[in-house]
Amino acid sequence: MSSYTYPGSGRSVRSRSRRGSRASGRPAGPSTRASTCVEDMNEYVVALSQSRGNGTEVGIAVHSLSTGHTVLTQVADTPFFQKTLQHLTLHPPCTVLVPENRNQAGENIPSGTQLIEEVEDSFELECVTLPREYWNREKGHDDILRLAVRNEVQTSTLMAAEEKYYALCAISALFKFLEVRQGLKYPKEALKIRYASSEGTMFIDTDTAKNLELVKNTLTNTTKDTLYGILNKCFTPMGSRLLRGNILQPSNIQHTIEGRLDAVQELLSSPEKLKSIRDGLKALGSTDLDTLILQASRKRQGSVSVVETEARISILLQLQKYIQGTKSIQEEMTLGKCRMLVEIQKEMSDPMLLEIERKIQECLTTDGITNSAKRRNLTTARLYAVKAEFNHLLDVARTTFKENLDDIEHTILTSMTERHSLHCTLEPVENKFRLALKPQDVEGRALPGECINVQRKKTKCVFSSVLLQHNARLEEAQQEILLLSGDIVMKLLASVLDHISGLYRCSDAIAKLDVLACFAESASDGDCVRPMFGETIAIKLSRHPILDKTLGRDDCVPNDIYAAQGHASFQLIQGPNMSGKSTFLRQVGLLTVQAMLGCYVPATYANFRLHDALLSRLSNDDSLDRNLSTFASEMATSAMILGLATPNSIILIDELGRGTAPLEGLGLSHAIAESLINRQSFVFFTTHFHDLATTLGSMRGVVRMHLRVQDNRVEDDNNAFSTTFQYKVEEGPAVIEHYGLKLAKLASLPADVLNRAKEAAMSLSELEAKGRDSTASHAMIKRRKLLLERREADNEELAQTLRHLQRESLDEFTKTFQAVA
Repeated sequence: MSSYTYPGSGRSVRSRSRRGSRASGRPAGPSTRASTCVEDMNEYVVALSQSRGNGTEVGIAVHSLSTGHTVLTQVADTPFFQKTLQHLTLHPPCTVLVPENRNQAGENIPSGTQLIEEVEDSFELECVTLPREYWNREKGHDDILRLAVRNEVQTSTLMAAEEKYYALCAISALFKFLEVRQGLKYPKEALKIRYASSEGTMFIDTDTAKNLELVKNTLTNTTKDTLYGILNKCFTPMGSRLLRGNILQPSNIQHTIEGRLDAVQELLSSPEKLKSIRDGLKALGSTDLDTLILQASRKRQGSVSVVETEARISILLQLQKYIQGTKSIQEEMTLGKCRMLVEIQKEMSDPMLLEIERKIQECLTTDGITNSAKRRNLTTARLYAVKAEFNHLLDVARTTFKENLDDIEHTILTSMTERHSLHCTLEPVENKFRLALKPQDVEGRALPGECINVQRKKTKCVFSSVLLQHNARLEEAQQEILLLSGDIVMKLLASVLDHISGLYRCSDAIAKLDVLACFAESASDGDCVRPMFGETIAIKLSRHPILDKTLGRDDCVPNDIYAAQGHASFQLIQGPNMSGKSTFLRQVGLLTVQAMLGCYVPATYANFRLHDALLSRLSNDDSLDRNLSTFASEMATSAMILGLATPNSIILIDELGRGTAPLEGLGLSHAIAESLINRQSFVFFTTHFHDLATTLGSMRGVVRMHLRVQDNRVEDDNNAFSTTFQYKVEEGPAVIEHYGLKLAKLASLPADVLNRAKEAAMSLSELEAKGRDSTASHAMIKRRKLLLERREADNEELAQTLRHLQRESLDEFTKTFQAVA
């Protein structure tokens, strides 16, 4: 049986916070500042507005400097601000803005709230304080009304944010900071601003996202060997951003998830269609449509200089190319049947896109460069970008420009050849010309006096002449063309941006299609199954999603997973170190996230439950930057879990209580487990405390599991390690094989010491087992649990059992009467 190590399980140690070490109530979150992941490099500016006093109501406004997308929300958070930190993990910040604090005398005092400390420690940055007058509710409302694209999203955003005082204050401070401190002033109705609610999604705290390595490997600090890394086959930046956000905040609305699964299934059923769509997405290239839209918005106004005109023409031609690229994809989707693919096709065929394409085609062309300009290698594309006959004055200016070009070619070159026997060529420099000669043509001879600014180089000799006058007239003609073209292009861009909402809808549609096609491509690579959803977790022969890709299917050990409300909601898992307990917990978490994304999962059968939260205590690392011990970190995380756990939560807990005395650790582990059992959450709980199986084993819903270990007897080698880990989860209590004694053999301890240790361990184990089994109360508890489980069983099954028992009893009574007769 092959063994493996979970990838990325090494410890990632961050530098100590610049605020110094402190005893915090929460373990350190994931750092994003040193990330080498391209998707994490988006520079987000975040504004946080917290309710006064000890309140935990937080308004959040996030702005992307690369795309202009702005998201605002307001959350009622926990004392450790887990929901706020999760939102910031979705949008890794480069700058965090907070209100300044003032005392009663109106003097500024250092900001030191719990929220600020949590943010600064988690993301390794210093928060920027802004004056209180920046945080204005009315101003925030006006900013949305002024800057948001005028469509149905703007309307819903205004309605959702109307009563969100702190969210509106945050967006007010955000745009004030961008305008005053960053010099960014956006034109009216140009930005995509939306209100994001956490309702309808599964909450994943920042530590769980880090420990499950959903988007970043803790060892390499990249996306390699993460869930995002193995699923991300997207071709567009928009698709990659959407996928990352969905992984960190999966949907828990069955209608949404089933819609995605229907789309993936339809794409899988038609490999040719899937290939054509992915080829179409690949053809769009790495151009970020959202960034392109933002650039266009910024160029709507300004000067008509050469540089600005070139930039506007480039943007318009890229938009035209992008719209044309979506047409081939639309053709492949015209026969789509499932609801989501039909909606995406409709969004991609928005009439606004056709209008944008028509306007650009009417005005611009890429074929207007004259043959003579091509021959001279002169960069005159911008001079001929506007179509001929579109503007009479522009045509006249171009005629003058062409006459100057012809004059330079025929007059100057002919003159130099006939008068001085110099066979010169024209060389463009910054849209002007100079003359060039081969070195051998001027070797040993002096150039005429009219040749000025002579530069002798290894490969050529360049100079000017009467070209100076011609270049001046040529430059004058160019300026006139650019002035006329610039004005036309600016008006065209403004006209195109009147349909900006259509471009944003197109961007969203491409992102969704890219993710769905990515899911279908991932499912087609391996033996995966469509997940179903109900009241139980039942997964047959499931494989770890990351190990399935990195190790290969043959080396990845499959396991069954089962949990049900009432009689099997708490899975108590035991086994020696290195047997695979932690990997199994991560497998459960990763499969849950993958299924709730709307993605096929590596298994032969899979039924999941829709959860409101995925919480975990997985890492055994010390929080060195906060001076927290393992035990303190465990307790802080456990407090967070107990504060958030509901009957609809799924919780993963790995080895509690290792950092304290055995009896204390056992007691705390029991108390925490018992509290979770009472909450009726779905819990997967690994432990090294064997007595925990006894104290919890009789409680309702507890199922005992273990990792199978094979003991290989080696007759002639006392120092051989005879245990093989099979990484297979099985029902029932773990068999105590004195695993530590086998490891001790490898240390070459004296044989008499090892023998005595084995005798003592076996004696203590027998006494412990005898004490447990001899108690009458323990037997009574077992009987009560059996009755409770029978009560939870299906009524029909119970009725059948009773009828069977009745028939058996009746048969026995009949036999006794027959014997008497």
